[in-house]
Amino acid sequence: MDRSAQSHDSMAAMEPVPGASSHGADPHGWHWPAALTVCSGRQALSLVARWCRAHAITTALLPAYHCETMATPFWLEAMAVRPVAVDGRLQFDPAALHSAVDACAGPAAILTCRVGAMTVTEELAQELSRARQLGHLVVEDATHSLLDELIDPFPLDLAASNPEPPADIRIASLRKLLPVPDGAWITTAPGITLDPLRSRGAQDEAVTRTGLELLEAQHAWRAQPIISSTEPGSAPPECAALLTAMARADAALDATLSPAPAGPVTLTMLARIDLPRWALAWRRANSRLCSLLAGDVRPLNAGRACFPLIRSTHSTSIDKSLAAHGAFAPQYWSRPSWLSEDADWPEDVLSIDVAPDDTEQRAVTLATAIAAALVPA
Repeated sequence: MDRSAQSHDSMAAMEPVPGASSHGADPHGWHWPAALTVCSGRQALSLVARWCRAHAITTALLPAYHCETMATPFWLEAMAVRPVAVDGRLQFDPAALHSAVDACAGPAAILTCRVGAMTVTEELAQELSRARQLGHLVVEDATHSLLDELIDPFPLDLAASNPEPPADIRIASLRKLLPVPDGAWITTAPGITLDPLRSRGAQDEAVTRTGLELLEAQHAWRAQPIISSTEPGSAPPECAALLTAMARADAALDATLSPAPAGPVTLTMLARIDLPRWALAWRRANSRLCSLLAGDVRPLNAGRACFPLIRSTHSTSIDKSLAAHGAFAPQYWSRPSWLSEDADWPEDVLSIDVAPDDTEQRAVTLATAIAAALVPA
């Protein structure tokens, strides 16, 4: 696949990642080289989908376990989206990916993701490398792993055997793990030039404004002592402002998929974050919560610089128990409506609402709520 053909004008209007080099965030030179900051992860994927269509890539392979917003930008470019089975780490099953790649009649975009910042198996790394060698486009969504890799670069030591980056394009939505209202990073391998961005408009300002309101609501709610709802399974009325802010922020993001630069407020906030320090704080918060779990609860990513992911046959009860304390799953991926009935979907996976600045008491309260959900009514 000729990645230089039909290229577009450069994105000179975009801003480089603030502080990436000063924090030593790129030890191998390929994590975020010359990364650019756009308004949202949805917009970053829109840039990828547009490039695909311009280069005759009409199929996208996604892990069967994914957020439906990952598929939307490809649908909007009239691309076929095909799910590929995942393994126990919620990443591509290597054998399934091998078969899916071989079944493609032409070049495909392969969207891989280290869910929960879990490590990549050597088998999957080899399959992704094989796909690139065959001319397919590998796109890594590093939203969950962008902080963990500052501590442990790529989880496999590929530098000695393969000096190339592990993907052709890398993206990461920033608001999941960083205290910013919006924003996403995107970087491409040499020869891949994306469409230029439009100027920011009212919808983009609404994304930043509602994102700031959400940050304020989250801070205000976490500053209060944890309280439990008197109605089992329902959220405490005191967190109504938080729920409203969450809904408004998500609605603003859904309303603007056309790519634009991140705003000055977000760029200023990013420049002030000590990323490696924040990554270590996330690891501590994750480890603290996971160390308190027992019974029918299996942590998937204990100690990673990401919110904890667990598997449990009681995941629905746990989710309701946590919601009664005003703790809402930071990652809620419902089964996409377009998946076939026979497609596997991990119904027992749940993300836990912790944060780097949580107190030990909050961790104990959440662990207690989880334990209570395991007791038969």
